[in-house]
Order: sequence, then C-alpha cells, then structure tokens
Amino acid sequence: MRYLVAIVFLTSVGCLKQSSDLPNTNGSHNEDPIEESILTIEWATRIDPDKNIVGTDNTQIHNGQVIITGDIGDPPTLFAYDIASGEKEWTYIHDGKMTREIFESRLIGDIYIAKSSQGLFGYDCREQTLIWEIFFDDLDIISAGAIQIFSDKISFRLFRNNNLGEKLGQIVFIDPLTGILNIFYESSNSQIGYSPISYFENDSISLFLFNEYSIQDLAPEEELQSLIAIDANTKEVVWKQENYTENFACNIGLLLPIVDNVIMSGGDWSMYGFDVITGEQLWRRELPNGSRTGRYTYTNHLVIDGDVIVNDAEHNISRLEAKTGKVVWSSEDAPNCSDFMLHYEAEDVIVFSSWGNGAIMVLDAATGVTLHEEDDDDMGSNYTTMDVVYDPVSDMFSTRTFKHVVGFTIKR
Repeated sequence: MRYLVAIVFLTSVGCLKQSSDLPNTNGSHNEDPIEESILTIEWATRIDPDKNIVGTDNTQIHNGQVIITGDIGDPPTLFAYDIASGEKEWTYIHDGKMTREIFESRLIGDIYIAKSSQGLFGYDCREQTLIWEIFFDDLDIISAGAIQIFSDKISFRLFRNNNLGEKLGQIVFIDPLTGILNIFYESSNSQIGYSPISYFENDSISLFLFNEYSIQDLAPEEELQSLIAIDANTKEVVWKQENYTENFACNIGLLLPIVDNVIMSGGDWSMYGFDVITGEQLWRRELPNGSRTGRYTYTNHLVIDGDVIVNDAEHNISRLEAKTGKVVWSSEDAPNCSDFMLHYEAEDVIVFSSWGNGAIMVLDAATGVTLHEEDDDDMGSNYTTMDVVYDPVSDMFSTRTFKHVVGFTIKR
C-alpha cells in the first residue's frame, strides 16, 4: 500500500482533459476542456467525524456493500456501507493475534481476505464471522508478498525459515474457506522473489507462470528479472527467459496477463510479449516515459478485447495489441494510478483513481481521451490511490478518500 498525505472534494465537476490526435505514442496531450460531465456523485459518507482514515488502497464490493478498512494504528477493522445509499451497515474489529492495520485485501466469494504485516485472516461477509487466521510468527514466515485470487484459491509468495534456520522462498496456495496452506513452489535462493502466479491451459499442457526477481538492495540499473513457466502437474520447469530485462524489474506485485497465447510483462521502460507455450520473446515495446524509469508494478494490467491497458506508475497509460505490442493509444494523463483499473463495458470507459491528479479518472477505452476528471476539493480530501469498485446490480461505483466513502454513477 502507498500511504500518502492527501486532501479531497466530492461534487461532480466537468474539468476534463483530452489526449492529442490518436493513436498517440509520444505521451503528449492537450489541455482543452470537454464541457460535458459524465460522472455524478450520488452520495458521500464521512467515515469518522473526528479524524482522517488512511486505510488500505484496496476497496471491496460484496452483495451491494462497499467494504473499506480502518486507520493506520487501528486493530484490523472493516466498515461496510450500502452502495446505493451510503449508509453504514456493519463494523468488524478483529480481536485475534493480528493487531496491526490491514494494508491489503481481496474478496473471493463471500470471504474477505485481509492481510497485515503480521498475517492474514478470512472473514465471511455474509455471516459476519471470522473463519480463520494465519499468524506469520506461528509458521516462521518472515515476510509475504501480494495476495492474489487464483481460481478458487488464494496465492501469494513468502519467505520463511526452515528447521535448519535456512531462509526459503515459497509460492503457496490457501483454501479461502479453511485457511489451510499448501506449498506449490520452493527455492533455497533467499535472494529471489516471485510475482503472483498466472495460469495457462490448453489440450496438452497446464502451466503456472511468474517472474523471478532479485530482492537484494540493488540500484535500478542492476536489477534482474526472469520469466519462468512450470508444469502445473509435474512442477518441472518448462521454459525460462533468464534476465530478459536490462534493468528496472517490474510486475513484482502484479499478475502477468495472458491474451491469445501471449504472456506480457513490464521491464525497463517497456512492455514485453512472450509465447506462453515456448517462452519465445515475440516483441518488446518501449512506451512513452520522460524519465525512462517506468515500473509497471503498481497498477493491474487490464485486458480488453485482445488488448492490454498498462500504467507505468508515473504518468503514462497505454493500450497495446497483445499479439504484436503495437501501441493503439498512449496518454500521459494518468499519474500514479490506483492498484486496480476498471473497464466499464456499458460505456466503454476505463475508471480509476489517481494520486498524481488527486482525482477519479474516466478515459475512453477506445481512444484514451480523458472524458472526466473528478477533482473538486470542496470537502477537503483528494482522491488518491484508493481502488474504485463497481456493483452491476445497482450500476453504481464507489471509492473513498481519507475522509469519505463515495458513491457515483457514469453516463456518457
């Protein structure tokens, strides 16, 4: 999670920016406003009347309820709000072994997966009960990476000490209903970390794929990154692209997207495409980035109609063809995106929050044009990198600031 000092807004404003003639591959855009406002704030509920609540970037939506977390320094805490009205419906304060704030979460079915620096727990949102807890110290777990929903299980990477005092790197699966942990992959090289696992299957093979990267304290120009494919049944290495990036290892906490037998990853200031079956590098595409330090590490890669939308963790957001790496469009109007971008298919727009703009951003998915930037600061706390969530039943979106939970709609 990225803790940020912030400030907000909460009324619908038509302050809009438009990217330049498309396709744009140099990151330029023009500042001419588009008059029409397509985003409407329907409600805003103060989280705590006495203080700001930082919480995790990750917002979840379950059965018409928006679920956010408590503040830094609080015990693990959840707040649930009705997405249609903004009314608070329930609060959960964890009283297990974990005492530190939640900084990452995922939702799988009814189960809210909460992670802190001390461990994870599974909370049944429908029954409003704790069903399991994993306390890292009990399992000699030193540290754990980003959690990922994988099929019907949770996957994440971790480091732990074995009985000989050796530090092992592992990728594990957890059953969300029981909390039972199973080791999938293990390495005795304590200097190697792993990205979340991607999965590919056809009639002849099933593969798990992920990046390996150095966890040593290296300068960016010395960072290494390898892409590895493992047979899901035998757990043998099928292929490995050794040190395919020159520097700036990326996708450390992100799932690698697979489209039309092409698996994609960031690296350097580029995106790479590989044949998922053979490991052959098919293309490398350098993308607009003024500092040439783009790290495709913080924001999910969004797959739309055979293309992939990527954000470089600086200003640029780009749409590429998965098969060729061809840039469909690129805009520099997306500084520091939230962890998860959404594609709202009904209006064919991309929706996310942006710390750099302090705003909710709405971009045309086909062209990259910025249609709306919700950045009014009348209520004293900017939108930062909090995830936007969508409820298809009510056709409502929600996100949060350090002061408010917000419900909004989008209509072009």
